[in-house]
Amino acid sequence: MIAAWATILAAAAAEDHALQAAMADPQTAQATILREIIGNNAQTAFGREHGFAGIQTVADFRSAVPIRSYDDMRHWINQMEAGAVNVLTAEPVLAWEETGGSSGGAKLIPYTGSSLAAFRAAILPSVSDLVRRRPGVATGKIYAAISPAGRLPRVMGDGVPLGVPDAAYLGADVIPAFASLLAVPPDVALISDVPKWQAETLRHLKSCPDLSFVSVWSPTFWLELCRDISPRESRRLWPRLDTISCWTHGVSASFVPTLQEAFPHVFIEPKGLLSTESPITVAHGAAAGCRPALRSCFIEWVDQAGHIRLSHDLVVGQSYRAVITTPGGLYRYDTRDKVVCVSTDGSGPRLVFEGREGLASDMVGEKLEDAFVASVLAGLPVPARLVASTTSAPHYELWLDVPAATATSSWLEQVEQALKANPQYAYARNMGQLKPLVGRCRPGFWRVFDGDNPRLAVIKSSPLQGLHPNTIATKLTG
Repeated sequence: MIAAWATILAAAAAEDHALQAAMADPQTAQATILREIIGNNAQTAFGREHGFAGIQTVADFRSAVPIRSYDDMRHWINQMEAGAVNVLTAEPVLAWEETGGSSGGAKLIPYTGSSLAAFRAAILPSVSDLVRRRPGVATGKIYAAISPAGRLPRVMGDGVPLGVPDAAYLGADVIPAFASLLAVPPDVALISDVPKWQAETLRHLKSCPDLSFVSVWSPTFWLELCRDISPRESRRLWPRLDTISCWTHGVSASFVPTLQEAFPHVFIEPKGLLSTESPITVAHGAAAGCRPALRSCFIEWVDQAGHIRLSHDLVVGQSYRAVITTPGGLYRYDTRDKVVCVSTDGSGPRLVFEGREGLASDMVGEKLEDAFVASVLAGLPVPARLVASTTSAPHYELWLDVPAATATSSWLEQVEQALKANPQYAYARNMGQLKPLVGRCRPGFWRVFDGDNPRLAVIKSSPLQGLHPNTIATKLTG
């Protein structure tokens, strides 16, 4: 075995052993991590305000701390970003990460040493398990795209950088080994010009016949990067490529057949649910579904009736929304990520990602919300709607209640730029996963017609007609 892979797998085996011990007794494992989080942060401003010192049980914790959204927690996070310490976490903030999915478009998430350890506790067991099932993964080089490519270095108000190197999620002891296996040097990701980044990335990849493992988020990312590479050429370029790890559920499921067709010789490995805020599930084992990330955060699962269960008590066939408490300072944080429990066994439940509750559209990871889109469209002088479409390629259409002869190009540019305040939308556009916004003049689009009698449509109240896994959405195209 390649020495660098041996180093990674030794660390991964230890984390895998710890996760399997947690799966054998999930109730104790979750009680332990909650107790540690509360104890470590009892003297923070948040901990004092919510009486952490007096919390003894899960019931105490629920009584003291309400479930909150990101917008509910924003004022504490803003204090930290401005430089205040000991607010949500007693640990120093090592980095910030940015994501979308809030009413304001962008969310800033603080990362501490414990935050990064929580990611390691989920990622490395997945690697260990995957190599057990697919030994070919560990025979060559890696292409991993975890952090956004093309993002220029940036420092936040507290002097802390935005973003962390991909290797930081794995732990300091494996960083040199991981770096030595990269098919594309890390500094390529700093190229801000996307066509140049794509060209340079492909140049390195095409010069790497021993590529054996690819890890990306959305399958559309890899498909767009390799759009000019035929299935035959992919096999010739990368004969040892064993596995592509990516999202395979929710809306991403519709792109998996295309990915498999483009890379017929490669195994497609489903990713666990790893949000910017925290790992929530861990890909582990060949059976359908992922395991709860028992060592990464304390997870409460809210069913459709509003009842809360813990990981040892989930019911097959039921859907749940994940509420997490993290080592990095998020307490009873409503992720709105939804999973369904597909099975249980001696190692606990298996969960499949369904989508995000309340998220209006998320075709390739752009995470657009009704409230955010409404604020964008409010800047136009006419009624408008944003409509998701997968015709030819994922993109959005801007429907405008104006005659076809009306000039709309400036409105189109205005909306496109405003949508990019959501970093996930901006990234998907920059990477080519989402094609450019298309303008459509649709007078009276907000009505449906029954003979000669117009009546208001049910969709009238929403500024966004989205495609996502939680609803049956009509693909409306021009």
